[in-house]
Amino acid sequence: MLLALKNLWKSENETGSEFLNIRQFFNDHDAGFRIWNHVVAYGTMDNDSAAQGVVGEYIESVFSGTAAPASGTIGDATSISLTSGDWDVTYVYNMNNGTVTETSLWISQTSGNSATGQVIGSNGTTTKNAVSINSFGESIANFRISLSATSTVYAKMLFTYSVAPTLSGRISARRVR
Repeated sequence: MLLALKNLWKSENETGSEFLNIRQFFNDHDAGFRIWNHVVAYGTMDNDSAAQGVVGEYIESVFSGTAAPASGTIGDATSISLTSGDWDVTYVYNMNNGTVTETSLWISQTSGNSATGQVIGSNGTTTKNAVSINSFGESIANFRISLSATSTVYAKMLFTYSVAPTLSGRISARRVR
């Protein structure tokens, strides 16, 4: 079978139709499996959102003026609920009106005062400042989360400050599988 495929490839390689001829060879000779003639893709090609459970589904939570927890304490800015599947999660934020020396923000599946799962450079960022800042923005883009069941995903925040900041932004997710 392998020799037949190599010969078929060599004889048809100049025509540009080698894929179709190999597929037809397998279908004609029923080698114990089939190569299908089409791919079924779900989603939407219009200017709308894909339906729930379909590739391309989009979920977001936008927040504005969310007060920071006590200095040095971890808090949840907002959260979204995601069903089973693979998701690309993005966290975009802007911190304002504080006197802050350290900022940590990340995407997590653990709520409350917990840094479980935080990986700086993957699902989170940390900024330490030599001087205090009062406005700062950043994003964590396309962090992949694979879920086997419905789960809540949190936009986490941790600030070290002398004057408490507020946080605005969004956490969003797009189903990729």
